[in-house]
Amino acid sequence: MFENLLELVKENAQDAIVNNSAISNEHNNEAIKEASSSIQQVLGGAVQNGNLQDVLSLFADKQNISSNQLVGNIVSQLSESLGTKIGIDASTASI
Repeated sequence: MFENLLELVKENAQDAIVNNSAISNEHNNEAIKEASSSIQQVLGGAVQNGNLQDVLSLFADKQNISSNQLVGNIVSQLSESLGTKIGIDASTASI
């Protein structure tokens, strides 16, 4: 399942990661892996904590996805991870 998620992120990472001047080309693959890991950890944690409905709402309400708390958690975790592992400022990474 993680491999499928990684492939999905790779397919959709062109603008957010590959074409992002804040992420050097040498760090693109690492950033993609971190994005996949953040998604997996946040969604997996939500399911483990009994919040399956919150996860399902991500796929049902695509218009308001940016205001979804789980998406906010993913962005926050990814921003922190990119800052720690790649050296990208957290405020830049969260854009």
